[in-house]
Amino acid sequence: MLGFRDVMSGVVLATVLGCGPAAGGGDDASTAEAGDDGDGSTSADSSAGDDESDASATATATATATATDPTLDTGSDDIVGDCELPPLDQVDLDNAVLDAGFLGKVPAGGQRQITLALPQPGWLEPIEACTVWSVSGDPGATIDETGLLTIAQAVEPGTIVTVQANVEDGRRILETMVTVYVPIDSPIVGYWREVEQISCESGAPVEPEPAIEELIFRDTGDFSVTWLPFETYVDYWGTWTHDPRTGALDLVVTGGNYTPDDVDAAGIAMVNETRLELSEMWLGSSNDGPHPVMCGQIFE
Repeated sequence: MLGFRDVMSGVVLATVLGCGPAAGGGDDASTAEAGDDGDGSTSADSSAGDDESDASATATATATATATDPTLDTGSDDIVGDCELPPLDQVDLDNAVLDAGFLGKVPAGGQRQITLALPQPGWLEPIEACTVWSVSGDPGATIDETGLLTIAQAVEPGTIVTVQANVEDGRRILETMVTVYVPIDSPIVGYWREVEQISCESGAPVEPEPAIEELIFRDTGDFSVTWLPFETYVDYWGTWTHDPRTGALDLVVTGGNYTPDDVDAAGIAMVNETRLELSEMWLGSSNDGPHPVMCGQIFE
């Protein structure tokens, strides 16, 4: 199993570019999940991630400069006060969005870096500007001068907080909504790659052609399936529930750029050491199919 990553700012891009799952709670995606997380993508008011128990790898570095009380002379290259960044070009200012990570979801007791960004084909490019950050919706939600959002452990799941960015002393006011959630504790959470399929006829392992390169189960209860990942692209996505005792796994497909007709979304999922074994279900044929339906899929 690969480690979580907050992919991609996938969330914003699904709405902007139609590459991934729709943002949750008004909002890590990613597309894409963009989403540590996801997937897989998104709206400018969304969200991720990611692993959603991490701080969203899609925006781990602060990409937005701030000032306590910036005073901007838009006709000059100099900004008076604590912030000394030059003004944004008007086109960039008009196109700027807030990136809240995959799906715009933040765990109670966790953090998420919010950044100012420009939509690009398949991704979001962080940009720097003098920005004053604020947050409303719950006293347990705070944000610092860099845009790092912190959610107290006591904040109720489902709470929606609104982040506001005052760019260059009022030249542009941007808002995004973020949803608080409690991370799901399940052994299937993570990033997986298909390595084998189990033949229904012989029960023997078969090499997948092609393999699912990314099966992502996020601790938000979101999943995504992608055969050939490219930037924030995701094939299809939805929500999942899993009973670790019985292994019962139920998937609900909620959207996709490509959703196979032969998906069997209910079955058994068991984790044995580093392998995720799916049985009595089928994630579907790739779009270069059709392919024979198999009776099991093995991921690592």
